[in-house]
Amino acid sequence: MNRITMTFQYITISACLCAIASAAPAVNSTSVLDTILSRGELLIGVTGDYIPFSFLADGVDIQDVAGADVDLGRALAASLGVNATFVQTSWPTLLEDLHAGLYDIGMSGITKTLVRQQVAYLSDSYMDFGKMAVVRCEDGDKYASLDDLNQPTVTSVANPGGTNEKFQLEHLDKTNQTTWPDNRSIYDRVAEGHADVFVSDSVEVLLHVDLDERLCAPIEETFTQSEMGFLLPRDDIWLNYVNLWLHQEEVAGSLTMESFIEKGEALYVANI
Repeated sequence: MNRITMTFQYITISACLCAIASAAPAVNSTSVLDTILSRGELLIGVTGDYIPFSFLADGVDIQDVAGADVDLGRALAASLGVNATFVQTSWPTLLEDLHAGLYDIGMSGITKTLVRQQVAYLSDSYMDFGKMAVVRCEDGDKYASLDDLNQPTVTSVANPGGTNEKFQLEHLDKTNQTTWPDNRSIYDRVAEGHADVFVSDSVEVLLHVDLDERLCAPIEETFTQSEMGFLLPRDDIWLNYVNLWLHQEEVAGSLTMESFIEKGEALYVANI
């Protein structure tokens, strides 16, 4: 191969590489982690309606939100040496608010789902759980299976925009389906007779059953098996930091089911 041919090939390859580079989308060289450190502030998205993870009483400023995930959010901010600032989000707008840049991490007992993973990042899991039904204790003997619950004579309730409503639509499709927008008071809908069944995450159901003598969980086994994680924008550097911090919290014993239940009971007594 002579020098002229080699030079022509080099020019051709270089031109191709330049064309590929110009066609590729621009990559933001500043990670979310860099932005947080530069800002001196970690923006934490919370729904404020899910004991024991995050709870915001009526009339209380969002910065005074409480819960087990709230405590973890403050610990994450402390590990970075920045301030923790809480941002109100909701289940229907969880992903929309993340994509709008309103918060850096969502921490409110968020279920890891493929739908969420398609458009965002989810951290390593920090809790295993499943969907569980809660009914009035006086009706508990009626229900021994999901089929018993999924009947036209049963009124189900769910909070809109999350996995509870998804379960209701898919597995309680024969029931009289209703929704209730306030997850903080949705258990009262069952206890007071407005609905017959509510299906939610087992950690929350068991907490309310323990605290409200009117409510029972007639089916001990969960209907699903799921995991909780933190919701993040698509940034590998930020994800890696959160996962390492989460692992260290687990090693330190901060992520036990007992600690979450204890936090939930304290919140319930203080606010409900």
